[in-house]
Amino acid sequence: LPAQWLPYPADDEECVRSRARWFGRALLEGKVIPGFAAIKEWYASPAAYMTRKPHEPRVDALVRALCQGPTVVSKKTKRRRAHGPVASRAKLFEAWDRSPSYLLPELEQWLQKPFRTELRVKWRQLK
Repeated sequence: LPAQWLPYPADDEECVRSRARWFGRALLEGKVIPGFAAIKEWYASPAAYMTRKPHEPRVDALVRALCQGPTVVSKKTKRRRAHGPVASRAKLFEAWDRSPSYLLPELEQWLQKPFRTELRVKWRQLK
């Protein structure tokens, strides 16, 4: 049978986590943001861990951040509010507009220790 495109269910919690894992893998591989392809050699683990080792701490942290979305503090109420899952390039750019350092701590966990400060220096250029 030929391949068919089917809509990916978005309501189920496990489906949201699965989308986040695959989006995170594509992000780390440089398929979403080309700048990330240039830092692949800095990773402590391969990007494929996002889909192959779902219970690894760095995988779990990135998946959790992608499922939750950026957390922004309301100026009026002083409450923290998450903006929903990020699983597309467009949603990622929206998240970065709200919170420029969104995903930075989670992505630092993916890097070998000597390169973590380098990521902070190059963060704006990568995006």
